[in-house]
Amino acid sequence: MKKNYLILHGSFGSNEGNWFPWLKEYIEQSGKEVFVPQMPVGVGNQNFENWSKVFDKLILNQLDINENTVIIAHSIAPIFVCKYLVTNQIKVKKLIFVCGFNNYLGIDSDFDAVNEPMFIDNFDDVKKLSISSSIVVTGEVVKTENAKQPFEIKASNVEILNVADLDYPLQKKKHS
Repeated sequence: MKKNYLILHGSFGSNEGNWFPWLKEYIEQSGKEVFVPQMPVGVGNQNFENWSKVFDKLILNQLDINENTVIIAHSIAPIFVCKYLVTNQIKVKKLIFVCGFNNYLGIDSDFDAVNEPMFIDNFDDVKKLSISSSIVVTGEVVKTENAKQPFEIKASNVEILNVADLDYPLQKKKHS
C-alpha cells in the first residue's frame, strides 16, 4: 500500500490557509500523495457529523485511510480525528497534531459554538481503546479509601493521542 498524507485545517479554517499549501507541496516533492480537504466551517456547519460526512465521502471516492496513512491536524481537527478513528475503528501509521485542544478557549461565543460538538466530553470513546493506546488525562489526584492503591485520578478530561492495534505486541510480564 502506498503511503498517503492527510492535512486538516481547524476552526473557521481553509485548506488554502496557514502553512497547509506549503506542507502539501513539500510532502508531494518526495512522491507522496497528499490530500487537504476543505472541511465545513462556521456556526451550524462545523460539527462532528458534517466533518464525518466529508471524511466518509473522501474515503469512498479518493483516499484509502489505512496503516500507511499519516494525518496532520490543526486546531480542533485533532479531536475530530481521534473521535472519527475510534468510532470507525481505523488504524493509521502516524498522527501529528498541531495546537490541538479539547475544551473551551473562551475566544468568543461563535468559536466555542462550532468547536463544542467536536469535544470528547464523555469517556465512552476511551472505553473503546485497546491496551497500549496513548492518552493524556487531566484531573485531580484524590485519596482512595479502602483500596490497594492509595490514590486515583478524578479525570476532568481525557485526550486520545493514538489508538494502538488490538494485536500490539506486548512483552509478557509477571504481575504481582
